[in-house]
Amino acid sequence: MTNSIIYSTIILQGGVKYLTKKDKLIKKMKTSPRNISPDEIEKMLGWLNFDKRKNNAGSHQTFKRKSDGNVFNLVLTNNPVKKYQVDDILKIIEEGE
Repeated sequence: MTNSIIYSTIILQGGVKYLTKKDKLIKKMKTSPRNISPDEIEKMLGWLNFDKRKNNAGSHQTFKRKSDGNVFNLVLTNNPVKKYQVDDILKIIEEGE
């Protein structure tokens, strides 16, 4: 998965602010947590430096971050994903700031 950055432009009074796709997805996760796909969670985990681990089979995909050993299990059968999984990702993001 590549970590390319694509910008969207929002015109603000007195200037221009650029939002990355990551920023837009975080905003969507906060405002609409029950409308997030497994693919969007997978993208966010990639941006957060989680690596996908081999999946033997089943309904879960495991991701692990080498820097701190943090593990995230994504349930693949739910589309959209359950709100608790979105909340877990947002907690990881807040801890990193």
